Amino acid sequence: MSDLILFGPTMDAGKWEYSHARPVAVPGVNRRGVREMTTTAAIERPDAVPKTGTFSSLPTTMAGRVSMWIAVVFVVLFTINSFVFMPMSGTTNNALDVFRERILPYYGVGMLLCGAVAGSVALFAITRNRERSFVLWLALLPLAFTIFLLLGEFLVPH
Repeated sequence: MSDLILFGPTMDAGKWEYSHARPVAVPGVNRRGVREMTTTAAIERPDAVPKTGTFSSLPTTMAGRVSMWIAVVFVVLFTINSFVFMPMSGTTNNALDVFRERILPYYGVGMLLCGAVAGSVALFAITRNRERSFVLWLALLPLAFTIFLLLGEFLVPH
């Protein structure tokens, strides 16, 4: 391998890629619309960062999209908890007491798990997949909120 930078056209018209390595065969479409293997210099540098969208776009990687939708589920569950289940806490109805004691703890654990998973997958997508979307930075908020609630539960006596 030489240190010479090789230039070659990519399949996108008007764009050029560079490499410190040999030219490689990549699939493409020729001018007549026939798919064929063409030789071009492709980026093979390990320090090259793949472009995965811009800050103002939605997530482009699978991990980013999964994190976004789990964060949406967390927001919906948290909203239901705040506006439906929390006002029920002051009632004296026995059926609601049984529901509140047997079902709602599992609901709360599921809600907190959604927040933790959404933030963890978002952190993975940001660090490993180099995702740039602002939605994933917002998806870190449920993780921070979940950590805040768990620390408050264990550190503050009540």
